[in-house]
Amino acid sequence: MEPFDRFISVILLFLTLVSPASGLPLPLHHDAHHLVSRGLVSPTNAELIHNTIAFGIPALIAFALRIINRGLVLKKLHAEDYLMIGTMFFYIALMVLINVSANFGTNLYPPEQQDSILADPSDVKNRILGSKIVIALEQCMIASTWGVKLCIWTFEMRLFRQLPQYERAMWFLFVYIWVGFAFIEIFYYGVFCRPFDQYWAMPVKNLQCATYHNYSILQMVFNISSDFGLIIAPLPMVLKSQLPRRRKIVLFFIFSMALFTILAAILNKVYNFESPMTTVYQLWYIREASVAVCVGNLICTWQLFQRIFRLRTFNTKSAEIHDDPAMPRFVPHIRYSNPVRVAWTYLTTGGTDTRYQTATGGDSSLTTAEIPVGDEKGNLGEKERKKKEKVHERHVTSTSYMMTLNRDGEGDARPALAFRDEHKIE
Repeated sequence: MEPFDRFISVILLFLTLVSPASGLPLPLHHDAHHLVSRGLVSPTNAELIHNTIAFGIPALIAFALRIINRGLVLKKLHAEDYLMIGTMFFYIALMVLINVSANFGTNLYPPEQQDSILADPSDVKNRILGSKIVIALEQCMIASTWGVKLCIWTFEMRLFRQLPQYERAMWFLFVYIWVGFAFIEIFYYGVFCRPFDQYWAMPVKNLQCATYHNYSILQMVFNISSDFGLIIAPLPMVLKSQLPRRRKIVLFFIFSMALFTILAAILNKVYNFESPMTTVYQLWYIREASVAVCVGNLICTWQLFQRIFRLRTFNTKSAEIHDDPAMPRFVPHIRYSNPVRVAWTYLTTGGTDTRYQTATGGDSSLTTAEIPVGDEKGNLGEKERKKKEKVHERHVTSTSYMMTLNRDGEGDARPALAFRDEHKIE
């Protein structure tokens, strides 16, 4: 494990710089190339407090910037902002419970200590209470991390409404996030530890109720995979965008923080599996949850920085301050809105029904049989002429609607369409 320990030490070097008084998880010696691991031991109260301060304050600042941006700059709160407010209650509770739990034991202890522990009623009472605190701690961790996931998903969904071809993948990711949350909670409460009071039983009969081993594996799988999904989802948009270098640096910073969240989740479980008798995982709970909160809030603060530093929009196309992008989706005309057919079309064609759009953007329900061709010389009677005008009107209306949907802001197609309609240009 020596190469692995050296790799972990290098990754965690910045933690020493951020929190030099936190019990020195990575003490630095005079030799800059020599790093000593803190070891697989439970963190002290001082370590937990200093990590809480070092990571918690930036998270709270990021949340404050988000609320200031929404409330004072945009003067509008979205649904995900209320969700983030609720998530912050769980996050703060998580930070408090982690530090409180350091003063208590749990029902997880070496077998050779069981006789001495059970012989001391005060120690048994202390460990029962500590085990109950761990239950609340785990629920706050799940609620805070999954709340951030949903907030990030909602933000990305607003961006992807301009790219309907990716919308189905985003809904699949949404379902996957909820399925993961449901599986974790169902297995935590009803499968891994039965009866439920074994989570704080002294002595414990089912070791899973004390080690959380199977629960940790399940939580890790859904947590890391959904985080990867949220990171990968916006990549097509980022790769296709023509952003200046400074904007790309900002995106790189956000993506790096998101990747650190995944790294923290992995290291959390690695240390938990290697040293189940310690509480090292709590340090990584603080780091993972805090960085996730920072990412979930910082992505919603650009308009605030735009006003303070007089910046342009993130894509540099305008100096005006706009809310998060949103775009209406194409809704078929009521005479075509059979819900079963629309749902089937959406699932099988990715949201594009060719029956409503031809190669030129017109209404393909206008068959060639409906278009009058006149007599042998192409002359039209009064009835045929009116019919052709009606067909033309339907064609232009459908085309205009589709083109308007596909344009927004600069380059809006509506003025050109109005000019074409006014002068009967086909």
